[in-house]
Amino acid sequence: MKRRNSLWAIGLAVATTSLLTSQLVAATTQVKLEYCNTMASISTNTMGGKIKLTNTSSETINLEDLKVRYYYTVDEPLTQTLWCDHAGLMGSKGYETITSSVTSKFEALSSPTENADTYVEIGFKSGLSQLTPNGNY
Repeated sequence: MKRRNSLWAIGLAVATTSLLTSQLVAATTQVKLEYCNTMASISTNTMGGKIKLTNTSSETINLEDLKVRYYYTVDEPLTQTLWCDHAGLMGSKGYETITSSVTSKFEALSSPTENADTYVEIGFKSGLSQLTPNGNY
C-alpha cells in the first residue's frame, strides 16, 4: 500500500451524509475530527493513526450514527483488515472502554482518484453510550 501523507483525506459521516472535511455540520450537530498519523514511512503495508472525535454542539449524538472514512490507495489486491488497539469514550459516565464496539468495512471507490481508490469506514455498534456535548471519543 502506497502512502502519500499530504494527500490522505479523512471523511466524517453522520447517518448517510458523507463529507471530506475535518468538521461536519448536520442540522444542529457538530463533530470535530482530529487525526494523528503514527506511521512516518512514505510507503508501508500498515497504516496507523489516532482519531479523536469531539461533540462541539449542545446536542447529544448516538455513536452508532457516526462514521469515519479513511481514504487511501491499495497497490496490491490483498485482503484489508482493521485492528483497533484501543477505543475509549469520555462522556457523561466518565471514561468507558469501547474497543470491542468499533466496526469497520472496506470499500473500493466506484470512481477512483489519483490519490485514493479505497476507504475504510470506521463506526460503532448500536447500544453504546452517546457522545455528549463536549464529550469525545
